Amino acid sequence: MTRMKRTKLRLVAPAVRACLVVSMLAANAAAQEPCVPTDLVFKIFGFGAGPAPAMFIGAPPAGAADDLPLPAGAVVLGGSARDGGVALVATSPIEPARLEEELSSLLTAGGWKAMSGPPMPRGGFVDPRHQRHGMYCGPDGASLHASVAPGDSGGSLLRYSKSPRSVSQGPCSESFARRRNLDDQGPMPSLVPPGEVRTQSSGSCGSSGGRRAASVVLATSEPPAVLVEHFAEQLAAQGWLFESEASSEEIASQVWSLTVEPTEVWRGILVVATLTEETRDASFAITPRE
Repeated sequence: MTRMKRTKLRLVAPAVRACLVVSMLAANAAAQEPCVPTDLVFKIFGFGAGPAPAMFIGAPPAGAADDLPLPAGAVVLGGSARDGGVALVATSPIEPARLEEELSSLLTAGGWKAMSGPPMPRGGFVDPRHQRHGMYCGPDGASLHASVAPGDSGGSLLRYSKSPRSVSQGPCSESFARRRNLDDQGPMPSLVPPGEVRTQSSGSCGSSGGRRAASVVLATSEPPAVLVEHFAEQLAAQGWLFESEASSEEIASQVWSLTVEPTEVWRGILVVATLTEETRDASFAITPRE
């Protein structure tokens, strides 16, 4: 009989012994990646005060995520749990757009209420290939952030981040709800770049006077006038009315208006300009008309 060789286990420091498998955060969990000490992970992500999160690979601890629904075919990669909160990462064979709709139905059926209106971001330039986000409030006051991104090999990568109820802080607190009712971001439209165009960077800003602006840098050599016409179709579909335009070889612009109510009229200015031979800067600014 062949004698089996035994490997002697040696105790090491907790920071080295407890490892987080990096592959649990990837859409393709089949590839084996090196371990990262959890002590390092906690410092990177700011878990400095209080007890460290309980990391898990595969199914979460009993009771930690019972109120977080998963669509059929989803596989939990892992996550963390701490002080009533939980972060969970899972893969799904469902494509992002359809998964977003299914999650909304599942969460609503489970008692979660989708947040709507300010100050959650809405509108602006949207890259459909990037993550889709949603914020929900639970019947017990807990808050939930759900995001869906395309998977590396098809399907989707789903991330849940749930925080326990807080009376004074958090997006589902009473004070936050009061601030949300007082803050209006205006009717900023959603503008999607052409499907073959890659988004390099995007941003948004606002002022107390009601002016809001969104911008994006696009990796494309398309003439500004062509891109303006692409976005113009989307503005018209969202109720904006064309007023005027001006263009040259390097820059193109249009002025639009939107009547929300007889006493609430907004002006929008769309501008696309050439940055380099292969990049374009696009912006859309809205301001209430006096």
